[in-house]
Amino acid sequence: MKRIAILLLALSLPAHAATLHVSPDGSGADGLTWPTAFPTIGEAIVASSTGDEVWVRSATYVENVTIEHPLTLLGGFVGDETEDSERDWESNETTIEGNLYGPVIRVWAFSSVLVDGMVLTKGSFT
Repeated sequence: MKRIAILLLALSLPAHAATLHVSPDGSGADGLTWPTAFPTIGEAIVASSTGDEVWVRSATYVENVTIEHPLTLLGGFVGDETEDSERDWESNETTIEGNLYGPVIRVWAFSSVLVDGMVLTKGSFT
């Protein structure tokens, strides 16, 4: 009985959220660092889990993005930061440019999606 209680306690503890990186010149290996960053926001979101943060380097990303679970999407990074407080989203503009035929960001998650420090252009909604 003691083993079951310990197992249930371990399973109920929240997992540590990961920080995934996006940069046009990242290798796309795993997104866990700036050099291994994903080249698109969509790839990082697909690789992410509930509660993760996705840090996006300053650039223009031409894509429409779908978010299907709670996460934080932050723009305004230069590409060498180790803390989110180091970003300057006003000086380092991060743009997601859609294809005009749908939302730039579509959120299917029912809670806790934060998008901050991004410019969204060329999207539509109904």
